Amino acid sequence: MRYPMWDDRFTYPVEGPSIIHNSFKDLPFSVKKEFGEVLDLMCKWRMLLERMNFVMEEIKRAEEQKKVGSTPGIFTIQQLCLTDRTVTDVFVYLDRIKFRKGMLLLQDYVPEKYQILLEDDEKDFKLFLTKISLHLEYDYCKNYGVEDGAEERGAVPPLDICDYMYCIDDSVTKCYDDIQKLTQRFKPSTIVYKGSFNILYKAVADRNRVIVKRYQFNELGHFELNTHQLEIALKDVKYMQMYQHPNIMLLSYFGFRGNEMCLVYNSNLLHYSLDYYIRGICPIHVAMIASKKLPISRGIAEGLAFLHTSHDRPLIHMNIRPENIFLDHRLRPKITNFGFSREGPSAKDPPVASDQQYERSGYFPPEYTAWPHYISTKLDVYAFGMLMIQLTAFREKGDPDSVYIRHFIHAQIDQDGDIQDIIDLRDWVDRNTLRVYNRILHVAYYCTKEDYIVRPEMKTVLEHLDRINH
Repeated sequence: MRYPMWDDRFTYPVEGPSIIHNSFKDLPFSVKKEFGEVLDLMCKWRMLLERMNFVMEEIKRAEEQKKVGSTPGIFTIQQLCLTDRTVTDVFVYLDRIKFRKGMLLLQDYVPEKYQILLEDDEKDFKLFLTKISLHLEYDYCKNYGVEDGAEERGAVPPLDICDYMYCIDDSVTKCYDDIQKLTQRFKPSTIVYKGSFNILYKAVADRNRVIVKRYQFNELGHFELNTHQLEIALKDVKYMQMYQHPNIMLLSYFGFRGNEMCLVYNSNLLHYSLDYYIRGICPIHVAMIASKKLPISRGIAEGLAFLHTSHDRPLIHMNIRPENIFLDHRLRPKITNFGFSREGPSAKDPPVASDQQYERSGYFPPEYTAWPHYISTKLDVYAFGMLMIQLTAFREKGDPDSVYIRHFIHAQIDQDGDIQDIIDLRDWVDRNTLRVYNRILHVAYYCTKEDYIVRPEMKTVLEHLDRINH
């Protein structure tokens, strides 16, 4: 079984999900005694019982133990033994309630791969994702490993995302019902885009136009699919919290309940992506877009340059395309959809090989579509070049096939030919605008070179765009 969330550093020598049934009752008495004392001292017994789904009657009995000369911690230990819980089970739930001291007492009695849960992931997002994957694997084993054929009979309820949000900063969370009301409870008429893993809705909050992105994790028993979808949603939240820039979508807040999670973007947005304007679906705005194509291109380039240079390791967006660029009320571009993003090598380092390929499309360069799939910041540069071609080159309405236009541009420029014939003439253009479009396409030409070594970095692209009006 393949774990799409795990980084190569954290691949474990196992064939598939497995749980060692190390019964809690078989622990040495001294360990159980100390564990009970720590539960009492830190008042963590209630939280542990609740997260491990003990009934309310048992929790009330734990509260009353002092009246009979015992303690809630000792009662908790007795219940774990009576219900034949495993040490691994307790260890995993201790991580979910962030009780590190209790985990340290049990670390010598759990399989080695679970001890990674003790490592600090505050500044290591890959480790954070690996931990989440380990939790998912554990739940999958616990639910499906009991009886053969359980998956086919749908014996296990859908993924409850609440169990996996314990590592996310909850300072921007909001009541899920409040988010639902923004979209009139996800009314179909408010849908603006349907993707493979999410749906976008238009809404208004505090007199601002917002976009609500809805993730649903509703596949029964599909461990890999749920792991992959959860990775995408968590990356979307985490990276928008980490990278804040005028040309990157602002995450106002998010909420979750059951198997659903919603993100709310608030930048006083127009309700459609750049794709709608490129394809002429919103013709009322075409005239406005025409005069803004250079500033829009520059804004996207500035956002990508920020992703590539603002932290120690560059963040590669991996999914730059018109559908993932929204415009605010001043037609400033906002990069969104960070679910496929990943940290990559610096500009001075060679690309890294990956065995994962999200999809094949005209926005990915040759080094990524081939095997193995090489990843570097030049992947975003290529996608940006393809986006600029779509933004400025002519195409039939609703058929933005920029791949063939790219071949034509390269053939014409290589032969010192004229590319004026492919300028988007749906716009009213004067001689100066025609010159601007022509120079944008020349920048796109260098961005979409097949050899990644020849492609410029985004900071260089930004400098070239800045010189167009001079």
